[in-house]
Amino acid sequence: MSPKKHLVMNMFLGAVFLKLVNAFNPANFLMIIIGGIIFDVDHFIYHVFSEKNFSIKEFARIHRQLFKTMTPRFYIFHTFEFIFVFLLAVYFYFPALIYLALGFLLHMISDIGKYIYCYKRDFSWIKHWSLLWNLSNLRTS
Repeated sequence: MSPKKHLVMNMFLGAVFLKLVNAFNPANFLMIIIGGIIFDVDHFIYHVFSEKNFSIKEFARIHRQLFKTMTPRFYIFHTFEFIFVFLLAVYFYFPALIYLALGFLLHMISDIGKYIYCYKRDFSWIKHWSLLWNLSNLRTS
């Protein structure tokens, strides 16, 4: 999903959620928005390691192509293991970041919805969301 769509979705769903739990304030709202966008930095991290360059222009070009073909890739922050550890860390050690975590969860839910919609319920993409699967399939050169 594009950053603009993540932004709009998190703004809307975040505002609705905060109103429902009577916790709406600018700081909470901002944390949800940041949480919904910042974790996509792993797309750029993947680009740097796979393409061996830091060009944002080249990243945008390649990412648009991957998005058009809905080609799943390994993005570290989009793994079930990262999600689990991150949520546990927030819950037990950083409760002040609960709204950042909520924004991240909204982001992940929207990504899953997009994959299900685009792949017409073919869950072959799900393996790319596993750190363990990706580590077990590393190619040695």
